[in-house]
Amino acid sequence: MFNDIESGLYDMLIILDEILDRTILRKGLPSAHMVYGIPLTVHATEQKMFLIMKNILCYAKIREDIAIDDFITLGIRFFTGQGLEIYYRDIQQCPTFNDFRVLIRAKCARGVP
Repeated sequence: MFNDIESGLYDMLIILDEILDRTILRKGLPSAHMVYGIPLTVHATEQKMFLIMKNILCYAKIREDIAIDDFITLGIRFFTGQGLEIYYRDIQQCPTFNDFRVLIRAKCARGVP
């Protein structure tokens, strides 16, 4: 069940990342927001977030609420990395190698530390 939660969260965050990065293609196909528009794509990711949260609550009953902490940790890590990427893009400056490693580890982290 946790893998389904993690996978769903990852997919949702990738779609949001594509909007923020203005990605036109993903794996050779048009990105979701290019096909459905930004409002509908954002709405779909928001709906997915609540479906994931519902699954987390079910999972938390099994694991004694650890799942909620795992979900929050994954979200914070992703949005920290995403924020760093947006920052460096918008100031048009390349991060140092170490800063880039922090950014990638946060943004691409799957699983709980």
